[in-house]
Amino acid sequence: MRNGWRASGWALLFLFAARCGGSPLCLNCDAVPTPTPGPRDVITITGSIDSWTTFDDVTDIVVIACFDLDPSRTSPEDFNDCPTKSSTTPDEDRNFSLTNNLSVIDQDEANIRIAFWISRQEPKGGTIQPGDDFAELTEIASAVQNLEDVRTGQTAQISPVDVDFTTMIASTSQVRVFTTPDPTPTPNPQSTP
Repeated sequence: MRNGWRASGWALLFLFAARCGGSPLCLNCDAVPTPTPGPRDVITITGSIDSWTTFDDVTDIVVIACFDLDPSRTSPEDFNDCPTKSSTTPDEDRNFSLTNNLSVIDQDEANIRIAFWISRQEPKGGTIQPGDDFAELTEIASAVQNLEDVRTGQTAQISPVDVDFTTMIASTSQVRVFTTPDPTPTPNPQSTP
């Protein structure tokens, strides 16, 4: 009886393979090559804003990642002169994500600074001006990892972030640094007649 079940199993496997173009195993029938990962000279910064001290909507806050700004430059307006920067606004769920191609800077000397800004000028946007709401991420409770630990090909996850525009300080309880995962290839099965 066991041999009968075994023979039936092999017959079903053969029929399944035959339906997929005749090859014994058809995971990627049209032989589309696996995509190669993107450039590894990229840093990604993700996070979420937990609280902020204004009555503005979270989507009015601009998140700025500044790379290689001289540490002695500490005024909000100095962020206008950032040599390499990215900016975005959080989504309605308070999440943000920034990606920056760092092939133009020396990663061993990179200085990453994160700031949160609400323009008080009309129209919104442009450059940071005196009187705008501004806070820089300066307090990180977790001593395990820090923004100085981030290298190209990695992601820094910052959350939750509390933004206090009154004191101009943003703080977080955690910075997690990990290797940015490569894109997962998706098989492209060949259609059968």
